[in-house]
Amino acid sequence: MTMTYQRPIPRPECLSGGKGEHCQRVGRDVPYRTDMCRSCWLKMNDPWWATALVTPKEIVRAEPEIDCCGGRVVTIKGGPVTWAYGVTTVPQREELLAKTLARLARGGFDQPQLFVERGLGPFGTWWMSLVDLWVSNPEADRFAIFQDDVSCVTNLRQYLDRIAHPEMGYWNLFTTRENEKIIRGKEPGKWYESALAPTDPPDARSTQQTGRGALGLVFPRRAVVELLTSRHLVERPMDGEMGRRGIDGCVVTAMNKAGYREYVHAPSLLQHEGEMSSTISWKVEEQLRQMGARRERIAKSFPGENFDALTFLEKKI
Repeated sequence: MTMTYQRPIPRPECLSGGKGEHCQRVGRDVPYRTDMCRSCWLKMNDPWWATALVTPKEIVRAEPEIDCCGGRVVTIKGGPVTWAYGVTTVPQREELLAKTLARLARGGFDQPQLFVERGLGPFGTWWMSLVDLWVSNPEADRFAIFQDDVSCVTNLRQYLDRIAHPEMGYWNLFTTRENEKIIRGKEPGKWYESALAPTDPPDARSTQQTGRGALGLVFPRRAVVELLTSRHLVERPMDGEMGRRGIDGCVVTAMNKAGYREYVHAPSLLQHEGEMSSTISWKVEEQLRQMGARRERIAKSFPGENFDALTFLEKKI
């Protein structure tokens, strides 16, 4: 299964339709302009941004997304957000994989690339998946990797298309129990920095995050460049058995070292399906199952597959 890639159109679309409607960015009506409001036009014609469009060395640095007046997000190149995304799996999970693909399709991710584990272990498979997505789609705005044991809210992609990525951050779509303590009592439809990792001895100055769960991670293009050039990731396979797994912790450490923060959503946008985590090898999973072990990784805040994520935007539009 391959992913279709649509090249961005040369100019941003604005939901005002160029008709002089009210622009939420500038707080007033905007003059007629062919296909975008004045705020979007200024973004496209600002000298710094214009330089970024034509200078290759600046493209990664100058990638921040523009929160368009109509609630849609457009990128520095103009046009809607483009995606490169895939699903990691193992041959033993055919039935579960089929269910996951159907669920993701309902969430808007209907044409993922499939990455089957072939002896590299969970981490190696995940890393090679990211490399493949990057090489195949270097101009995509966002990169996402899902595991084969998830369900998601309805219109997940459509929701994410309408919100801007944090400038120096990436999204973890699965809010673990530990991170649910972070979002408890917080406003729904918002993103919050994930939990900090405990230190021994305690260090109040530490900003290292824990990084729990790799069921669905979403990165802006510049973050993918940081990951693929991260020494921490490159040296990970040298770390014995942990070098073959522990995707979440490795990613968050590499991202934190590069100055990026992990963000989780209130409530969780993904749910873990099945008894075990797909971040452990299927052989270890089978051994744990025979021992009667069960790793419960359930997001209590998950609103259900039938919940429409676009509901979060109703009060914002």
